[in-house]
Amino acid sequence: MEGYEVETVDSGAAALTFLESKRPALLLLDVMMPVMNGYEVVRRIKNNPLLESLPIVK
Repeated sequence: MEGYEVETVDSGAAALTFLESKRPALLLLDVMMPVMNGYEVVRRIKNNPLLESLPIVK
């Protein structure tokens, strides 16, 4: 995508690890992911005061 930097991970757990070091402008999640589904990832993000305002598309 022109003008955007896109990074991908292969699981819900990897998404949470990624968010420990980077803060994207937007997070796009699939509901069906290995290790941890998208709903669980969203729940954990919303329970983290440092991440709770992160925009998420699921």
